[in-house]
Amino acid sequence: MVEKEAVRSLLDTVERRVARLERARGTPPEEYLADRDLQDIVERNFELAVQACITLGVHLLADQPAAPPDTNRAVFGALHREGLLDAELADRLEAMAGFRNVLAHEYASVNPELVHEHLARLDDIREFAEALVPELRERGGLE
Repeated sequence: MVEKEAVRSLLDTVERRVARLERARGTPPEEYLADRDLQDIVERNFELAVQACITLGVHLLADQPAAPPDTNRAVFGALHREGLLDAELADRLEAMAGFRNVLAHEYASVNPELVHEHLARLDDIREFAEALVPELRERGGLE
């Protein structure tokens, strides 16, 4: 069952984190690479925005008869199979989940150039949230 407060909180997290990332989006690469504080802000906000998307997806999939996804990346493929995301967006978000894992677990060291490049992909996160709104409304998670 969709919990309204959880849904609102997750969507609010996505919105707030993407808004913070949007402020850094236009930062020239050389300026971004020279500003470690900005890098930390961007990395943390990416991690939290993508994690909120994953959690929202898991929340929606909990009511489905299929077995739950066994990885963060698999959440988006499962949402596609349920007809909630188109294939291309699901693929892009699977890659974003992998990027989130790198940020969260710092597998090796985080490449700041790659992080800066991901700022161009903020629309994927927004598109994800927008794609789920009709389903969330239908299930009573949004008014």
